[in-house]
Amino acid sequence: KQNGIVVMAHVLPEHGIACICEFAMAHKQQRPYVYVKAAVSSNGMIAPNKEKLHYMTSKTSLQKVQQLRSWCQAICVGVGTINTDRPRLSIREIKDQTNQPIIAILDPLFRVDTTWLAQTLDAGRKVVLFTQAPILMAHKNLTCMPTLTHNKQDNWPMVFSELYKLGVHGVLVEGGSSVFTSILSTQYFDA
Repeated sequence: KQNGIVVMAHVLPEHGIACICEFAMAHKQQRPYVYVKAAVSSNGMIAPNKEKLHYMTSKTSLQKVQQLRSWCQAICVGVGTINTDRPRLSIREIKDQTNQPIIAILDPLFRVDTTWLAQTLDAGRKVVLFTQAPILMAHKNLTCMPTLTHNKQDNWPMVFSELYKLGVHGVLVEGGSSVFTSILSTQYFDA
């Protein structure tokens, strides 16, 4: 205004909030903004072959996943996804593993493939393991949260609260049918 520029406040505020949705959610609700990613076939399947890694999606959708991951400080999956796919859960353009999203694993019975877990931790990835069981390993990059309950739906607010305390403002929920069924039935997600 001092330089003769016309200034109008509160123009299209919903568009402004959409540009900072993770920040707004963190400050209003004290939890991360929750994205859910799923590829589902016309017959309701999410993985066509349990024996081999096989993408049901296109190159464009895989690029979109990379974009979503770049917006988030954490990626949340179930233990079944880890043990079946042994995924990287990374942003491919980032070579420095210390700047990758945190991997949050929902593993009530501590059934995670410990070889995969050790390799992932040794590579510099930070992992938060949500469980009910005693943890049989320790690592500087591993945070254990023995706070899961038997009610999967009740676990989501706790998981997101704990991730928020770790500085996570955006989380991408990926994973198998159990994880998707649980989060979709609670509608505890934003996009």
